Amino acid sequence: MGRRQRTGAGADGPDISWQHDVDSLNITDEKATSVYRIAHEAIINAIKHANAHHIQVSLIQKNGMLVLSVHDDGSGMPDMQTLPEHYGLAGMEERAMMIGAYLHIDSNPGM
Repeated sequence: MGRRQRTGAGADGPDISWQHDVDSLNITDEKATSVYRIAHEAIINAIKHANAHHIQVSLIQKNGMLVLSVHDDGSGMPDMQTLPEHYGLAGMEERAMMIGAYLHIDSNPGM
């Protein structure tokens, strides 16, 4: 499946693997930036809040759609409620909505 890249963050950081199977994208800069920001926030959340050690990121085209997936081995989220003073999930939802995308968050401990 497409290209793979592995990025080790060192002794203190998580191991992040990146996989993509997208040869060419015909999307606007706004959509590309939103996908990037959603992926970035998901990775940051996995590191900061779930204490993940391994994170898998994939970007593929499937049935004419661009599909971004971020999986980690972290502790998951205690509930799907947004915590006060934490706006990351709301920001991800807003960015997805602005570009006509669907955001699905599934929180289970581990990969």
